[in-house]
Amino acid sequence: MALEWSAGTQGSTPRGSKWGSRALLASAVVLAGVVGLFFGSLRNPPKATLVLGTPNAVTVARFGPTAGFPPPPPDHVVTETNSSTVARLVIDANSLPLFPSGTINCPFDDGSYYQVRFSYADGDSRSLHVERRGCQGVGFAERPDYSVAWSATDPRLLNGLDALFR
Repeated sequence: MALEWSAGTQGSTPRGSKWGSRALLASAVVLAGVVGLFFGSLRNPPKATLVLGTPNAVTVARFGPTAGFPPPPPDHVVTETNSSTVARLVIDANSLPLFPSGTINCPFDDGSYYQVRFSYADGDSRSLHVERRGCQGVGFAERPDYSVAWSATDPRLLNGLDALFR
């Protein structure tokens, strides 16, 4: 499109300048959308509170890939009483985002998982089921088929559990 110049009282302006104004407006709208998306993503997503109080120990059983029924026994069990390690695992578990709703694809799911039991001084305990592969869902051991939280987007809990076995 060729622009034709016309002289007016305000000086010389191109006749096609209404397209420039529209392009500027469209650019401003797109920029506002990008800024809104950025600041919206900074909000803290809802978290799942999985472990209450202050446990004094954690026992982690590692189960390898499962094949058949009944499932095989754990291939290794570790108990940790170091208060800073236990506290770190509690923070990592409680900082996980909620498990996404709807249908999701879980490739590389071999059925391996951790059974994580947090023990308290009064003898009470809370057990979690943490999927090591695939969807990497985290739920309560009483309902291992129902995930409450999701460790796929925040690997700190899985990394901490893996470190106990090194």
